[in-house]
Amino acid sequence: MNNIFKAVAGFIPKNYRKKAEALLNYAGVDEDVNVWLGKRIVVGLLFGALSALVFFSAKEVSEEASLGLYCILAGAVVFFLVCVVFYFHLYYVIEERRKRVEAVLPDFLLLIAANLRAGMTPIAAFINSSRPEFGPLEDEIRVVASRSLGTESFVSVFGRLNERIDSKILKRVVGLFTSGMVSGGHLARLLETSALDIRETQELKQELESSTRMYVIFILFVVLVGVPLLLSISIQFLIKLNALRAQVTKVSFGEFGYSFLTGATPLEPQFVESMTYVILIGTTFFVSILLGVINEGKYLYGLRYFLPLAAIGVVDFIILKGVVEGLLSSLA
Repeated sequence: MNNIFKAVAGFIPKNYRKKAEALLNYAGVDEDVNVWLGKRIVVGLLFGALSALVFFSAKEVSEEASLGLYCILAGAVVFFLVCVVFYFHLYYVIEERRKRVEAVLPDFLLLIAANLRAGMTPIAAFINSSRPEFGPLEDEIRVVASRSLGTESFVSVFGRLNERIDSKILKRVVGLFTSGMVSGGHLARLLETSALDIRETQELKQELESSTRMYVIFILFVVLVGVPLLLSISIQFLIKLNALRAQVTKVSFGEFGYSFLTGATPLEPQFVESMTYVILIGTTFFVSILLGVINEGKYLYGLRYFLPLAAIGVVDFIILKGVVEGLLSSLA
């Protein structure tokens, strides 16, 4: 089966495969990139073919050519969505590894500095500072320790941490550590200063998140409660207006200045209700991007909130629509 997956992945351009390999390294996936890509492509093709068959059995089109085109489009869209889901899953795994490593990085550097002050060599201090609670960082430390016992130098092996964890902070630390080993600088003081700087940066980030939390709550309240409530009221207003127009005539109200109650309604409640779902989904999409920028400074990170927010917004609209309709019916 692996040979089949590799053959399927061979259709992907080489530069894209290299990018995928870099992403797999950042995610801590040791599987062959061609096998990994081949599996995902096959799964995407299966879902695309299944959706095309479902569309073929459910859609009624008079022309066979149009039906075939619609099936191909449906399969292509589903295949693209499956690929996007796999990409975002990999992206979030990479981000979670980065966050976990950066959270324990100051403690790790302080342990190395303490071991150096105790008289250990830099290599021994680095290896003995590993702790199981460090998570992904501890796994990569063990890999570096095992490779450093071979023919490769510790500096070159240690530099490969940058290829396994996508963290700008870790890259700066690795650069300082390797340059300090080569130049013979005071590593313990250097690592302690770096650890304190990283910890201060993390505390400042937490303060910024706390200061913007009220704005985030306000935005979520407007999107998940305010917008569905106003749209449900608008729909009920149109329903009542249409019912009132059906009961009056132009003769009875037009002469008294109530001509707005006569004639055709430019907006139908059914159309507004359909557009409401589009508005809610679109609004929650942009709000999720905004949340990602506020929390992590990355818009892709916020897309993980899109589906839950969209589902909550739609459910809130359905509930509020029923509540508003019930209140107006009780008052009538």
